[in-house]
Amino acid sequence: MRIIDIDAHPPVDAASFAHFFDRLNDAGIGLACGTLYAASAPDGGMARRLNEASLALAKREPRYIPALWGHPDCADQVEQARMIEIDGAWLDGAAEVLAAAQERGLPVSLRGESPAAAIMLAERYPSLKLICGGFFSRGFMPAQAAEVLAACPNVYLNLSGGIWIGNYVLHEWSRKLHIDRLLFGTGCPDGNPAAKLAAMKWELRDADEEVHSGIYRENARKLLGLEA
Repeated sequence: MRIIDIDAHPPVDAASFAHFFDRLNDAGIGLACGTLYAASAPDGGMARRLNEASLALAKREPRYIPALWGHPDCADQVEQARMIEIDGAWLDGAAEVLAAAQERGLPVSLRGESPAAAIMLAERYPSLKLICGGFFSRGFMPAQAAEVLAACPNVYLNLSGGIWIGNYVLHEWSRKLHIDRLLFGTGCPDGNPAAKLAAMKWELRDADEEVHSGIYRENARKLLGLEA
């Protein structure tokens, strides 16, 4: 099974691309979907340049699924992505980007969002597929994540959040969450892909093959519109 990492961010430096993808490959991860790496949310000009570099990388690297920064100044780039990433600080000005993503059926991954913000957006854009709860999200403890998924059928949970590799956390909560809306993510390079995958496999050791296939590949494949 070719594992899809929904939250992996290649470096800006082109000379480091090979090392990045080899690191994922060594961990057992075959495909990466994420914006080019930025330690903090980029401004509009930087976001545009990173997006251009992402699209160029996708043309020559088959292991990369292009995700673009959804800064309000980058609305015209949305249609070229497989996924959009929006920082919580941009939400007040992101209506055009969100509407464009909803119209084109593109999933939007949120960064720095709270559960309340996720619910607000999910209700405002009911046809938009939202990915929440990742490495930089705020307040997504298991109970809060379960509440958001239960309230919003258009929300998916990014399991790159550190809480999900706590001992027996995902092991127990996977039975209470919507399995078909859980997505494997590492937060690489801020998160360690090998450690994340090993810990998650241990947490899901009692789950059946359908759960593993869904979390590690099929849920993301369907969400991103990739071929089987």
